Amino acid sequence: MQRVIRHTMGTFHPCDRCHTEPRHIAHTGRTGREARKPGALLLQQPMDRHALECPCGRSTGMCESLDVATSDWGRRFTQMPLALSSPATGRVVRMPRKRKVVANG
Repeated sequence: MQRVIRHTMGTFHPCDRCHTEPRHIAHTGRTGREARKPGALLLQQPMDRHALECPCGRSTGMCESLDVATSDWGRRFTQMPLALSSPATGRVVRMPRKRKVVANG
């Protein structure tokens, strides 16, 4: 069973293709393929899964938690800012400036 869970605007990063926020879809139960697996493996599979789907067709697929789905969405379908490395403490690195060359003529 699937159900759409509504969130406030700005909860998820918008898609970089269509610029809309994805829908949060909660999946409950197991798929037909999982039902045919041996019983020992069924206990390891989570029953509640989460996915983020965009109206343009992009989707994260079924993830174990909403946090995993959100981070997967951010890595694959958005333009998130890159984390900058922290500068080394106590040492200042200065780059020499390039000088302009003026031609005599």
